[in-house]
Amino acid sequence: MSRLSTAVPGKRRGYLVLNSGGPALAGLAMPTQMASVLPREVLDAYDLIGFDPRGVGHSTPQSWGQSYGTYLGAVYASLFPWHTYRMILEGNVDPARVWQRQWQS
Repeated sequence: MSRLSTAVPGKRRGYLVLNSGGPALAGLAMPTQMASVLPREVLDAYDLIGFDPRGVGHSTPQSWGQSYGTYLGAVYASLFPWHTYRMILEGNVDPARVWQRQWQS
């Protein structure tokens, strides 16, 4: 995991977890990369968090799998709504067809 802390700790509202998408894209450098394009209001309010998904970069290898970042975010928000203030999910998967059932039709 990597973290880029807000430059204005007094305005800090929490963490913005960045998922690189994929499949197989590393995310440790995402906080630094996104800092150049995110609005100042976001950078002042949130610590940016990056991570390498399982099997990518510095994480533990895996033998198979698919990208599931949007599903991961949606499940996290459902389980821990008190820890989720705002979330942007892009490229959503159908939760009724996640993952094994997705390929059966």
